[in-house]
Amino acid sequence: MKKKKIAEVVQLQILYGSQRVALDICEQLDREKYDICVLCAPSNDDGNAFVREVKRLRLQLHVVPHYQRSIGLPDLFAFFEFLAFFKKNKFDIVHTHGSKAGFLARIAARVAGVPLVIHTVHGVPYHNCLSRYAQWFFKSLERFAGMFAHRIVFVSDNQRRQAIRERIVPADKAVTIYNGVTEIERDPRKYSGDKLLIGAVGRFWTQKNFIVTIKAAIEACKKNPALQFAFLGDGEYYEQCLGMIKENKLEDRIILPGWQDNVSAWLDRFDVFLLYSLWEGLPVAIIEAMNMGLPIIASDIDGNNELVDDRNGFLVDVKKPDELVELLVSLTDKKDRLEDMSKQSIQKIRERFQLSRMLEEYIRNYEN
Repeated sequence: MKKKKIAEVVQLQILYGSQRVALDICEQLDREKYDICVLCAPSNDDGNAFVREVKRLRLQLHVVPHYQRSIGLPDLFAFFEFLAFFKKNKFDIVHTHGSKAGFLARIAARVAGVPLVIHTVHGVPYHNCLSRYAQWFFKSLERFAGMFAHRIVFVSDNQRRQAIRERIVPADKAVTIYNGVTEIERDPRKYSGDKLLIGAVGRFWTQKNFIVTIKAAIEACKKNPALQFAFLGDGEYYEQCLGMIKENKLEDRIILPGWQDNVSAWLDRFDVFLLYSLWEGLPVAIIEAMNMGLPIIASDIDGNNELVDDRNGFLVDVKKPDELVELLVSLTDKKDRLEDMSKQSIQKIRERFQLSRMLEEYIRNYEN
């Protein structure tokens, strides 16, 4: 039987949400049936975690020279690089992940005659943190690019329904496939110690709102000596966040260990997981934390509020960081409630967010 050729297109060479989902799909695909190539933008670090994972999975990797994160003239060159690569390699399926990949590579794949073009929206680019003009601009781009995809996958059902309601995508092209993880068998957390370690995992950039989050952590530490924090990840705001902690002389209670390959080991140490982001799709970080039986504190935004409710955590208005501080300070008085929330996080993973279910749905879309 002839193998189907698949191109999985991501953007940056980082191992966070959308890249992690794309590689999870690649890892589970039957290599007897599929020949897989991963496309991405260049990086200054040839030995980064993303490349290491691609090599571990024995996947083909193709770097598109002019592909970059920011919008500009190089996008035109990147489009023709995608187009030439797709034509040369005659892919059966092109699957794009993220907004930039979903615009350039989606259009290039359809022009190249690829029989099946799928795009996954890992968070809409027209979120509420943008100006009305910027939202209109990105909605217009999505409407245009949507004409070139056979199927558009949303990881957030709220965002799928919004896109249909605002006629950004046709209803017959739009499906929801929740991100998932491999379920870990574990007991719910117990909270008998004197300290609480509150942890976060993510990239230190605008979306994840780490500057505001760490300011809240600093204030909470000043008010409650039982609280400790660990923020895992790297990115452009890392040094600024580290400076804030040093300025307040809290290095012993708020640690920033940088990028970590052993995230699960850190999650096992956490008592509560925190993600106070500005916008999301369906954050893998929260799903992984729930899988480890952690209660969740998250900003009340699309995506987060499809994972978290008052059964397994707390949702906080993203525009009211003072309320986040108050909640953090009060956590040591909520230990019985945290134990119940731990049970519910585990239950939610079993019911809705298993990796096997996610993969079945993607493969169904690949083969139908």
